[in-house]
Amino acid sequence: MLKKIAFNKYVNTTIWYAIESIVRLAGGLFVGVLLARYLGPEDFGHFTYIYTIFILLNVIVKFGLDANIIKELKNNM
Repeated sequence: MLKKIAFNKYVNTTIWYAIESIVRLAGGLFVGVLLARYLGPEDFGHFTYIYTIFILLNVIVKFGLDANIIKELKNNM
């Protein structure tokens, strides 16, 4: 009986995560289509270019640079 309850919790959690992923993808697609229609091809191209540079720089920062900066600030104060 206990295994069945644990399995049901696992299944319910998995279903909620799947629903969240689907809603996020659908929302992102919807906003992307509306933004592309509003801006037009040229401006949307500029937007995606700038957004791509931002994402690449964000990945570099997430490699631990923020933790090192916090550590250095803490050591120097």
